[in-house]
Amino acid sequence: MLLDAATNEHEVVQIARDFIASFTPHELELMPEECRPGKLVDAQDIASYSYDLTTHRCAEADSGADLIASFAHFFADATQRLAFVTRTNPGDRETA
Repeated sequence: MLLDAATNEHEVVQIARDFIASFTPHELELMPEECRPGKLVDAQDIASYSYDLTTHRCAEADSGADLIASFAHFFADATQRLAFVTRTNPGDRETA
């Protein structure tokens, strides 16, 4: 998985952006509006979106449930990777 190779925040954010870009606009429109990804700038954006995907806002959504599950899994992994890279390289935290 690409996330496993990421060594800093900027790389994780870029991988997350690429993940979102791999879906067509039509696919993203299958998700309820409140569950669609917003702009990703930094680790906080990834963590917030991951939280939104796994809370009541999106966990109960019928529309686009499979897509939401894929996004929730990916963004949970991205959040874990961010925790790892910022813990192992605390002085190397980059902003996107």
